[in-house]
Amino acid sequence: MSLKSLNIKRNYNSSQDKIVSDFFIPLLSEAKTYKRAVGYFTAKSIASYAKGIVNLVSNDGEFQLIVSPQLNEEDIEAITRGYELKQEVIKEKIMKEICNSVLTKEELNYLNLISNLISINKLHIKIAYNPNGIYHEKIGIIIDNYGNYITFQGSLNETYSAQYKNYESFTVHFSWIEVSNEYAKDHLETFQNHWNNKTKGIEVFDFPDSLKQEFMSRYKKDKNISEVIDSIKNIEKKEIETVIEESPNKYVTDGINLPSSFKPRYYQVEAIDNWERNNYKGLLSMATGTGKTLTALYGVKKLWDSLEIKKLIVFVVVPYKILIEQWDNDIQSFNLETIKACSDYKWYQDLHNKIRSINYDIIDKFAVITTIATLKTKKMQKLIKDIKSPLLFIGDEAHNLGAYSTSKYLPIEAIFRIGLSATPKRHFDSIGTKKVEEYFSGIIYEFSLERAIREGHLVPYNYYPIVVNLTDNEMEKYNQYTEKIIKILGINDESEIFDKELPEAAKLLLIQRARVIAGASNKVPELLNVMYKYKKEKHKLIYCGATTVEDLTDDEEDVNQIDLVIKKLGQIDIWAGRYTSKENTQKRKWILKSFEDGDIDTLVAIKCLDEGVNIPQVHKAFILASSTNEKEFIQRRGRILRTHEGKESATIFDFITLPAIDSQRGLGLVIRELIRFKEFMDISKNKSKIVCLFNAICNRYGINLDKIRGDISG
Repeated sequence: MSLKSLNIKRNYNSSQDKIVSDFFIPLLSEAKTYKRAVGYFTAKSIASYAKGIVNLVSNDGEFQLIVSPQLNEEDIEAITRGYELKQEVIKEKIMKEICNSVLTKEELNYLNLISNLISINKLHIKIAYNPNGIYHEKIGIIIDNYGNYITFQGSLNETYSAQYKNYESFTVHFSWIEVSNEYAKDHLETFQNHWNNKTKGIEVFDFPDSLKQEFMSRYKKDKNISEVIDSIKNIEKKEIETVIEESPNKYVTDGINLPSSFKPRYYQVEAIDNWERNNYKGLLSMATGTGKTLTALYGVKKLWDSLEIKKLIVFVVVPYKILIEQWDNDIQSFNLETIKACSDYKWYQDLHNKIRSINYDIIDKFAVITTIATLKTKKMQKLIKDIKSPLLFIGDEAHNLGAYSTSKYLPIEAIFRIGLSATPKRHFDSIGTKKVEEYFSGIIYEFSLERAIREGHLVPYNYYPIVVNLTDNEMEKYNQYTEKIIKILGINDESEIFDKELPEAAKLLLIQRARVIAGASNKVPELLNVMYKYKKEKHKLIYCGATTVEDLTDDEEDVNQIDLVIKKLGQIDIWAGRYTSKENTQKRKWILKSFEDGDIDTLVAIKCLDEGVNIPQVHKAFILASSTNEKEFIQRRGRILRTHEGKESATIFDFITLPAIDSQRGLGLVIRELIRFKEFMDISKNKSKIVCLFNAICNRYGINLDKIRGDISG
């Protein structure tokens, strides 16, 4: 890594920042060279960030230090008598400062580090002397392997008190940032002038050989630097053990066990057998509701049993924060401790400690559950780089990981990988689909929704399409977007869009056009007509679009569809709960619990329920808004078909949107809606009763069945 990859602030002060742990250790760990010029110095200050120095040495780096001892008038008078006496005065003062700073056995180990660094020419010390006053410089420069560097200047001396006790502040300048690099260049030039004794009024000379020898005779305990580094690591290990011992939550140290309530189904065993044969890598393409999470955790158990060295970090990434809780409950049932890492939790230090603990063989396993957003943060990426133990990466709803902004953050350190998705193909993104398949080493097991229903793992369903037409105004907007899309793509017919890899401008227009379809104003009145028949039933689900809609009854415009639906349901005495990305995690939990208990009759959602959320009680669903994205409508259907006590089947009402009644345009819209119609109809219980409606729409628009494409993912 380079310094550019770190989260470095422009200003630090000791009232807000932990200067050693927030600044020195992380930056020195990525450094090739550390240059420091200070008026006051104690060895204990270097001891405080010894871990960073150890990493600096591991990077084959070096430390250049310019210091000045604290001299009184008698010292200065003695120095003026001659060079030899000057060396003796300097030697006496520096040794006194060093010795007075040593307080513990651990710090003696750190002085051992300094002695060894001097002996192998990794720590170079020069003495600055100002005959007319004191040397009071406070410049630091940290340079990485790529030539990037930062400089810092402020009140901070190279002393323990400055780092931990005093109020100190300093400003950071960056070589790679235009508004800052001139300051950085000036600081680097100033240091080099000091180092080469080219600064007028200041005398800089080499650390006396006699002082080097005396220093090493006192404090050099090990023969080579590798022994010193081992000593430092042992100190860190003891610190970690102390943290663990004092922690109210002890680490789990026994095996990974299957929960008593879980017996792997035959297809889950088949999936993991295939995964094992594929070197513990692969995508599991399994229908929503067939137990992908438990399949993956069964894989964790099998992997743990097969490991010769019993060490494992399980790293789970989910698309939404709400899914963290579900994974957390399931993982802990396998006797595996978890860390929940997202913006809702204080996770960084805990995860940092556990990674150190497993690296030092203090613990043998744990799991972290995070979101895609947190995975991409600099903090998480830095911690992943620190992992030295076997890593199993589990991508839930793995198709999301193929996005350009996400795929580059997937940990290459993971030697074991499981991808979970009902629909691994990304919509209109063959490149992203290929990235997902390559990362997980291909699809190694498939379990279709049709098979899951046929074999009793999901409930069968009745499908009722409800046809609504766009208004003339909506049709005009639809046509305007279509013309722009056709122009961008350079095609003759909008049906050709299905075969195109789309540029971003076309994708944006498609989203805007889809909102017109999702928000068709005729949908809400039709919904209320159907809902009234089932107003006394519990556990109903409505999918809305992230769009506005015209309220035909009150002549209102630009009302959010979900707000209008909830308002209208209230008017017919149906208590509905809103479930969207705008509700925080705690609110969503409360809504789901109230829905499960029957206190809320109907759940009204936008997208957030598409992936992973488990609500098996739902037996009637109303799809106001869908898309041509096969992933979306297949997942929604699977969500509704989960088994539950007393639930023998499900019912899906799907609002099929067609062009305005007198329109001669919109054939592409008809084809896209019929694709979903056919997909849902083909394995429904009541196919024979609705196929006539399907054929009637095909005949009306002159569409042959051959034109209905089963795969619209591009």
